[in-house]
Amino acid sequence: MHRQTQYGATAKVLHWVIVGLLVVQFPIGWLMPDIHRGMEPGDAMTLHISIGIVILLLIALRLGWRLTHAVAPESSLPPWQRITSEAFTGCSTC
Repeated sequence: MHRQTQYGATAKVLHWVIVGLLVVQFPIGWLMPDIHRGMEPGDAMTLHISIGIVILLLIALRLGWRLTHAVAPESSLPPWQRITSEAFTGCSTC
């Protein structure tokens, strides 16, 4: 497999879509009413849960993409960051 030296467009788009959804998700969750046993979910709760499911699916997709499209770690990283960045790729000489 050819190792890229930077993240591709797909990885960047997935990253920023997740970030954008999280920016929307936090205020919805913060402003939602408290959840109590037996209460009917309102529009805010339904929207919050729906966005959460989409975020979870996109994170799983992004992780799968990262595992199949490895990126060579930056050579200027400190040793501990290089080691952790290579944890999923299994490549210590890339």
